[in-house]
Amino acid sequence: MKIIATTAAVLLLLAGTAAADLMLLEDGRIVDGKKLTKTDEGVTIHFDNGEVFVPKALVREVVIEGKTDFVPKTAKEKEQFEKGLLPFRGRWLKPAARARAVQKLLEERREYVRQVKARKEWRNRHEESTKHFNFEATVPPHIFEKYRDMMEAYYESFAKTWKVGQPKNLGKLNVAFYGSLKNYLRTSGSPSNARGYFKFVEPLELHFYYDRLDPEYTREVLFHEANHYLQMLLDPRFVMPHFPSEALAEYYGAAKWDPKKKKLTVGLIQEGRLADVQLQVKKGEMMGLKKLVSTPRMYEHYTWGWTLAHFLMEDKKLGKKFRSWVTSLARGKSIKRVPQGNPGLTTVEPDVVWSSFKQFLSLKKDADVDTLEARWHQYVTADLAITSARGLDKAAMKAWDSGWQVRARRLFREAIEAGSTSPVTYYRAAQAVKAKGQKEKAIEYLRRAVELDPLVGDYYAGLALALAEGDEAVRMAKLALEIDPDDPWLEMRVYDLIHDR
Repeated sequence: MKIIATTAAVLLLLAGTAAADLMLLEDGRIVDGKKLTKTDEGVTIHFDNGEVFVPKALVREVVIEGKTDFVPKTAKEKEQFEKGLLPFRGRWLKPAARARAVQKLLEERREYVRQVKARKEWRNRHEESTKHFNFEATVPPHIFEKYRDMMEAYYESFAKTWKVGQPKNLGKLNVAFYGSLKNYLRTSGSPSNARGYFKFVEPLELHFYYDRLDPEYTREVLFHEANHYLQMLLDPRFVMPHFPSEALAEYYGAAKWDPKKKKLTVGLIQEGRLADVQLQVKKGEMMGLKKLVSTPRMYEHYTWGWTLAHFLMEDKKLGKKFRSWVTSLARGKSIKRVPQGNPGLTTVEPDVVWSSFKQFLSLKKDADVDTLEARWHQYVTADLAITSARGLDKAAMKAWDSGWQVRARRLFREAIEAGSTSPVTYYRAAQAVKAKGQKEKAIEYLRRAVELDPLVGDYYAGLALALAEGDEAVRMAKLALEIDPDDPWLEMRVYDLIHDR
């Protein structure tokens, strides 16, 4: 049977009744086995413990079996309706013909659902080769296609700027794209603390997963790890030192892809990393230029390193010198390289990294180093700023995870005031204010999280626990389990609330 590639979905089967209605969401989830009601604003799911409204923006497709609730609004619609015709996907059909068309569509979509469910298993993964990559994926077709096109555009952008090509002897890069963190950790062989990684020894491999609650994070991880591969194309036998490797990966990790315009924008603010830097600046901990460039490995290569790469890359003269330096590390004749540790691979020692950096950036005297460092610090403190709601979201998360609770609460408030549409932000903000005893504010934030993403059991569980008592609290707890029936941790969270009744 032919499957329509433009429909959604990584499976979240909310099975339970014999209802034939089916809804596919933009982020890949599927609601099946529940009665649905559709309006111009969205779709209502009728659970045993309450109704859940899903906004139209989250819905990719909905098919409802049986009698239509269509009400004509225009003169043309009334004319067709009076003839005994009903609308169906741009056509006007008699009720019996419409019923048959709906049934056929349901059968097609259910076959699609069965195939997508099977595709979640690695043994049934989708395989596809493009111009530069060999993909293996367990995500739904429309999600895969977006990231496939994104990666090809990313490759072309980097290749043009850095004048690299794909060596024939290496072949195309193997890319594994997993449908969830669980499947990624189970199958990829990645360390548990890595959300994506590039294996730089043959066979070359890139692994990452789809985070439906934070697709921008998925893109950032993908672009970061893919950049290590692209850097390798300067010379496949060379392993780039930690700086500038991680700094450049973060610089390109902030790139954004517009699927409608087919346009990639590079050089944007990596607001999550900037949040880290701002915390250190607040404590009076400024990073020295020599320390950053010459230290073999340090976490600050991701944070302060990103700011330095951004400062240099965004300056026309300095950018040209910086790119020349990075390229020469890999293949310049004047650079001394040493064995890296893996057979046939080389790298550069820290003292050579620093001395060559000074040479290519025209830092002939200590005063020149001081001047560039001062310009860089000025750029960090005066020119780089977190302004978007997304950036404030990330800054708040970083502060909360770092134990800066007062700063986190302020940043969560600023993110919300800036118009944050992240349900995760409201969920975390609720945790932050609840810790200070602000129960009503926590309930307000949790209700907003539910509005933004009404099919996350954790949000309902959080709301139930914030309410703490009463019929609504119990109903929210039971509704959480209906929405995410396979989450054992969720059941543990609300067990006492339900069973103490």
